Parts: sequence; C-alpha cells; structure tokens
Amino acid sequence: MTDIIMDPAVRQELASRGINEATGVYGNHQVKLGKSAPIRLDTIKSASIPFAGFSQATKISRGREGIARSADNVLRTLTGQADRLDARILLGNLKALTTHYDRLNALGQLTENQKADGSWTFTAAVEKLSNTELAKVFQTFSSAEMDLLQTALIREGRCNPNAADARTAAEQLFDLQALVIREISNRSINEQISQEAASNENPLPEAESPESLSHRFGSIENAGTAVHANDISAANLVSLAEIAASSSTVRERSELAADDRLKNRKLDSITVKEIGNAIRSSELTINIHTQFLIGGPNSILQRPNDPMVNIFHLHDQGSNPKGLGYLNERDSTEKVLFPELKGHEVSANERPLYGALNIAGNKIGAFDANKGYGSSVIVLKPEVAKRSTYTVNDSFMSTPLRNCA
Repeated sequence: MTDIIMDPAVRQELASRGINEATGVYGNHQVKLGKSAPIRLDTIKSASIPFAGFSQATKISRGREGIARSADNVLRTLTGQADRLDARILLGNLKALTTHYDRLNALGQLTENQKADGSWTFTAAVEKLSNTELAKVFQTFSSAEMDLLQTALIREGRCNPNAADARTAAEQLFDLQALVIREISNRSINEQISQEAASNENPLPEAESPESLSHRFGSIENAGTAVHANDISAANLVSLAEIAASSSTVRERSELAADDRLKNRKLDSITVKEIGNAIRSSELTINIHTQFLIGGPNSILQRPNDPMVNIFHLHDQGSNPKGLGYLNERDSTEKVLFPELKGHEVSANERPLYGALNIAGNKIGAFDANKGYGSSVIVLKPEVAKRSTYTVNDSFMSTPLRNCA
C-alpha cells in the first residue's frame, strides 16, 4: 500500500488505457512505480555532475562531455531490466543533461536551432545503439510503467507552475521517443535498400538512404558507424517494435474487460510482468531421440565440443530424415520468419536450431515422446535464451516477421 493520494484525473486517464494501481500511482507531486519508493516530481534530484572547471575552454569541453555522458546513461537505463523501469535514475540523468545544456547555453555555445529543438542532445546516443538495444528502448517506451511516468510528468507540469523539472523531463522523453521511432524506420529502410542491392530481383538503383538523425538534428559528438556482434537484424528490430506497439494497444483495449472477467470468476489477476517472469525462469530444452544423443555421426555425448546440427546440416551429410518435402517447407518458413535469409543459397550454419520453453517444468522436457521429438532432453544454459528468437506455438504457425518502413 502507499500513502500517495491518487490523482483522480490521472487515475481515470490511465484506466482508459488499461493501466491500474498495480503499475503505480501518481499524486501529491509524487509518482510511484510498482513497489519502488515514491519519487518527487516538483523538484527532481539530479545525477552526480562533475565540477565544470575554471577556464571557459574547460567548461565548454566538460559541458559537451556531460551531455554525451548523460544521454548515454539515459539510454542505458532504458535498456535495463525488462521487468523494471528505474525512474529515479532515469529522471536524475535527464536533470543532469539539462544542467550541462544550460551551462553551454550560458557560455553562448548553442545555436538558435539547438535552443529551439533539444533532440540533438540524444542523436549520437541513439545512433550508437545496437538493434537489440534500440528494440529494448522502444519496448520500454511502450510499457505501462513508462506510460504512467510520462502521464505523471505531463500532469505535474500542467497543475504545478513551479514544476519546471517535470515539464523539461516530459519534453526530453517525448523528443527521445520520437528519435527512437525515426531511427528504427531509418534502419528498416537501409536494410531494404541493402537487400535489394544484393538481389537480382527488382533492384532499386536510385534508392536513397534516409537522412540520419545526426544530419537532421545535429549532434553533440560524431556517433560514427557502430558495429555490434551477434546483433538482431533490422527486420527483426522492426518486428519487435511492432509487437511492443501491438501489445500496448491490446493492453489498452482489453485489460479492463479481462480484469472484470477474472473478478466475476473470483480469480486473481496476472500481470504481463508475472507472465514474463514465468517465461524467463523456464528452462530452454531440446527433446532428442536417444540414439542421436549417444550414437551415430552426430552423437552429442561422443562429440560434446562440436556444434549441434540442424536439418540442413543433415541434408548436407546426405540424410533427410523427414524427407525433401519437409526440408523445402522448413526453408520457405524460415525465409518468412527471417527475411535476411532470402536472396542467396541455403547455408546450414546460418539456419536456426529449435528448442522449446519448458513452461510446465516437465522432467522430460517441453514435449513427451509421443510428439515425435524423442524421450531424451537437453537443457540449455540460461544465457542461450537471451540470444534466442521466440515464436508463439510452432514456428510453422508463427506470424511472419515483416521488414517495413
């Protein structure tokens, strides 16, 4: 329970979007997300700021460094734990960024365009993000917690004439959210141009890349071209963003009705966080026939340091246990799921291995032997799940991942 008296206007506004007090509350110039301690919004406490220095050159240099560092810290907070938004750290870094901005302004270092639009303070930090990190930031902006925080900041700024901090933070988050959406669009378009250029089908010789964020809004530093190992593709980035947006819409449309149905049936409600925690705590397993585990050319026990093989590896070895028809169907399905696989010959090493989340905690893995997957089970390390792509039900029935602008 909390001693914050919920602002009735915010309660009604959030309820219309499927957000209730299980997410958090706003009132008395404070916001409380989940079980975290309340945060004051009329005066936001800044993150630590180093001494600006004595000479003007030092003050300018440290001011620019401070903006870049604060922007990076903001993005790092937004890519943090999937089940928790640390609003205190987020707002503290936004306040620190504002202080460095004001110092540069006082030193006469900002142009009129930079004063009119502060988006440039975030462009380098956004452009440096990997596709995976960019997807996490977008998902955070689509979360109920961020919805509550942004609503609370806007409400505080409107009802409290002294809440300059809240008004500034609300504007910064709005600018950053717009930049994230634009960067996702830019990367999607660039991905399509690259794929078309590499394909002999429907080439687009006159296609032009979209204007970069730093070129459009300016930047505190040169972001350069970031290279991230084991990153998701731009196509999957767009799909994750679409899923996050869709989930937010579904939450808004259905949560109140779902709560009413649960109450009528005298059942406890379950939150998206609880579902996510159940998924994250489940083992990722692969069911396999015992003879493949202990015998044959691909025996896992006899060759433990070799990578596991998929059905395309088996085909390359001259074996088609499910027939060529299944192999062709699998190829077609994976090209729909992963558009980056199109336009070139099949390479077994770039094709996925398939497992299942053992949600029920069965001792014999997610599937029993009569499903045809084998009675032996391999339990993968938890870190494998963090770099896996998830599909609902069987991959043959999953929604196609679309690469769209």
